[in-house]
Amino acid sequence: MSDPRPVYLLSPEGDDSFLSGLVPDREVIALARAGEMEDQAPGLLLLPIELLPADQVLAALAIAGAAPSASPWMPVFVERAADGQPIMRPVSLGWPTPLAEVAGWAAGADGAEVLEVRHVLALLTRARHDLNNFLTAAMAETQLALMDELDPGLRGGGWNQSRSSSDTYGISCQR
Repeated sequence: MSDPRPVYLLSPEGDDSFLSGLVPDREVIALARAGEMEDQAPGLLLLPIELLPADQVLAALAIAGAAPSASPWMPVFVERAADGQPIMRPVSLGWPTPLAEVAGWAAGADGAEVLEVRHVLALLTRARHDLNNFLTAAMAETQLALMDELDPGLRGGGWNQSRSSSDTYGISCQR
């Protein structure tokens, strides 16, 4: 587990009392303007969007987006739900990306290298699915080949069949 990160609240004006207790057992450091973030260690940044002027929200997101990946900010929009309770919406900040990649992503290109959280999660889901398909195929071939065979010579043939299936997917199997 890593060290606790600081919790900040950007709230230049307005009543932010509905935020009390939002992050239990943590001191919340109040920031009057986004520029104050530059002198702080990155951490959780609460942005009560009902209370903040748009220029402060954009300035805070620009500072958070420019932070090094080794010490990222986590900006979170905080607003009231219909029942009056606060809800948080984390803001996904991707890495700087060339315009051509963003345009490719917008055009539906599967290979576009846009590192935005939802896009990355979709790529990971697809990779997990492809890996699971390979593993399932290899296990099934091995089990079928060895199911009724007691002769060690015949069992070796099942292993070779499993290896040829794995080679189809470009993955090396070791005995």
